[in-house]
Amino acid sequence: MPSVILECPHCGAEKMGFNLVYQVPATVPPGQPAKYRVPAICFNCEEMVVLIFENTGQGQRQPTQCNADPTREGWAVVNTYPKPKPSRCPSHTPDELKRVFLQAANALKRGDPDASGVMSRKVVDISTQRLLEAESGNYRNIYQRVEAVAAKGLLTPELKEWAHELRLGGADAAHDLNPFTQEEADELLEFAELYLTYVYTLPNRLKERRARAEREKAKTAN
Repeated sequence: MPSVILECPHCGAEKMGFNLVYQVPATVPPGQPAKYRVPAICFNCEEMVVLIFENTGQGQRQPTQCNADPTREGWAVVNTYPKPKPSRCPSHTPDELKRVFLQAANALKRGDPDASGVMSRKVVDISTQRLLEAESGNYRNIYQRVEAVAAKGLLTPELKEWAHELRLGGADAAHDLNPFTQEEADELLEFAELYLTYVYTLPNRLKERRARAEREKAKTAN
């Protein structure tokens, strides 16, 4: 059975195989390359997507009649339904934290809650160290740094309490032998997203809004 390698829009698995189930010819104008709608099933989650194959001019056999991957036999996947949704990080997040957050989000999408939990916790770990700067060395773990950041008014009491209910404190993430469950990883990623939104997105959006207001005020004055 022919198959292709794609990102799954359902489970988020990257470079996952999809078995081609059957095909339906698509209507195209005269002289245009042949196209087929081809339902395909993800090897990982067994959910279905519809792929649009277009003949590049070299395909001699129809997509489902190919021996293996049709993209190696003159066909191109030009569209998919539904489309994979890329992971997004809250705006204004520093690049270092954005990279770690996206690793957490992508790990959860591909079904690796342990890796996701570690990366979500790392988001808060790195951020609190950045916010406390030289003072961060006075605190032994994330739990204590969250307390210190909250004491400076950089976190709401609700976010602080939520942080302490999650697996943020305790052993260093790299040496924690207890894996994160799916539920714990979901909660940690959600917390990391709200944390970044509150600490970085909202203050910077407010600054931008005030800057726009000042520019408009200056234009009016002139």
